Amino acid sequence: MEEAAVSQSPAQLRNLFATLVAVCGLNKPITLWENHKEDMTENFLHQARRNNPTENIEYCDALFKNTLLILENEILSITGHKLALYGWPEPVHDQPELTNQQQALLDAPGGTGKTFLLNLLLVFVGKEKDMAVVVASSGIAATLLAGGRTVHSAFKLPLDLARSDSATCNISKGTVQGHVFKTCKLIVWDEATMSHRNAFQAFDKTLQDLRGSSAIMGGATVVLAGGFRQTLLIITHGTPADQFNACLKNSYIWLQTCGHSFRVICLQDNLQTSCSRLEMVYPNIQQNFKDQDWLSHRAILACRNDVVEKLNATIQKQLPGQEYAYKSIDCILNDDEAEQYPIEFLNPIQTLDLQAHNLILKFGAPKMLIRNIDAPRLCNGTN
Repeated sequence: MEEAAVSQSPAQLRNLFATLVAVCGLNKPITLWENHKEDMTENFLHQARRNNPTENIEYCDALFKNTLLILENEILSITGHKLALYGWPEPVHDQPELTNQQQALLDAPGGTGKTFLLNLLLVFVGKEKDMAVVVASSGIAATLLAGGRTVHSAFKLPLDLARSDSATCNISKGTVQGHVFKTCKLIVWDEATMSHRNAFQAFDKTLQDLRGSSAIMGGATVVLAGGFRQTLLIITHGTPADQFNACLKNSYIWLQTCGHSFRVICLQDNLQTSCSRLEMVYPNIQQNFKDQDWLSHRAILACRNDVVEKLNATIQKQLPGQEYAYKSIDCILNDDEAEQYPIEFLNPIQTLDLQAHNLILKFGAPKMLIRNIDAPRLCNGTN
């Protein structure tokens, strides 16, 4: 460090110091910081004096804090660890100036109204005559948001993100798109959990350049929406470890912004619960379930068969009468393999062309046949 301080700039010294701390395993990194913190902060002192020519500005804790924040960003990008791991006290960021009530992380699983909330934010921004940029990691998600576009189209991200940790967006100052990102009030990124961490870091560097700020995302208000419970990014021919390494949570942006004590707001209940949906589509089902014309004008669509089974079971429980259970007989055709497949293993297996092992029926409840039993009266598809 002493030799480098003679010929290298403060930015180069900070990069060297971050590398030494992150890679070389220094015994006394704080002592090295105390000896060279002025060398690494010299450009900030020069900038402060130039911006305030009438004041006598010297090295102070505020300048050193700014240097520590930059060092932490560089160390996070190398190892994913904060300065506190190496013995420093946790540096104070600008974000904690907000109260605990103002710091909130919205934890929203699928179906809890996340898209509705994002559109509500966009309406509010538009009402205030401000500008918002809306993107999503998938085309389908982008169509559900007002003015939504895909991430690669809006941010002009490179296609080989997985190969480069230093990628940036192809957006320059002086362009119309650069002016939009510089002046916009809000940036919404839906299904963010499906994007590579390098995409966030590339966008972060671009916003810092466009807005002239070293803060995360250039100090812009960015709403990242998504759910780690749902689809994550896909790494071609990758392992689960590769998927985790490329995840947003492994980026220095996530570690630095979400590592503080956020008040987590969980939306656990579906905005349209099964009971309310059933009551809306099938009102007074107990009295109307025998009316075929009434039933033929109503339906609930679901993407998965297990959801259909749950809805059907819920409706059938509301119907009057006694339930009758009929169990199937499961067996292995090859007796030599019978010991490998016990009955307990066979019973839960369910295929598209077979009914469940435990078939529950009620008199009067509508059912559909999936086999030709007695043609032409009882055929496949007969109710």
